[in-house]
Amino acid sequence: VFREIKFWLKNFRDILFSIRGIFSLIIILGIISIAFIPIQNKFEIPATLHSRDYTRFYAPIPAKIEEIKIVQGQSVNKGDILFRLSSPKLDHNINITQQKLKDLKAIRDSSQATPVLANERSMIGVEIENTREELEGFQAIQSKLTIKAPFSANIKMMDVSLKKGQWINTSNMLALLADDDTKIVSGYVLEKDMKKLSGVNKGIFYAEYSPFEQYEVI
Repeated sequence: VFREIKFWLKNFRDILFSIRGIFSLIIILGIISIAFIPIQNKFEIPATLHSRDYTRFYAPIPAKIEEIKIVQGQSVNKGDILFRLSSPKLDHNINITQQKLKDLKAIRDSSQATPVLANERSMIGVEIENTREELEGFQAIQSKLTIKAPFSANIKMMDVSLKKGQWINTSNMLALLADDDTKIVSGYVLEKDMKKLSGVNKGIFYAEYSPFEQYEVI
């Protein structure tokens, strides 16, 4: 390109009005203009800014609210109790299973002392193990009725209509816990556009509600 330009400057008068000269001049000017056009390397995608650490709380089974220990906007620490729930049906199942396990153990112990029942010992042992696992399953659910904060954060959203003595089901969201100090950006890209992001290692998130609020994304 520079050799062509030098040639042009030296022989400007001779070739300016020739057809080839005009054509060459157009090509050179085109190359120069392209060199100064910025390459489009900006790619916009929809994204959301949210807390990295967040969780929603639901009742593990249909249950009754026994205690509400939080309010919206409250800061809580890891392990703090947020709700206490109860389930009479679950309590009944636990009591029945505990009694069944107790009876089975009594039969097993008596069969060890009675030769006539010795053949049934192995079958009783299997039933005892199954009953123990059933009881542990009920107790695991019962422990989840005391809802605790899994990490330190803030109560960002809460159903203000909740009250003590209210029955709730598993689809009722009780509260949303989020840590504002762990913000991340989640972007959404179509599969056909993935190649456009190849080699990209940073970007800028613009908040829709405030164009002047920006977050660098690495």
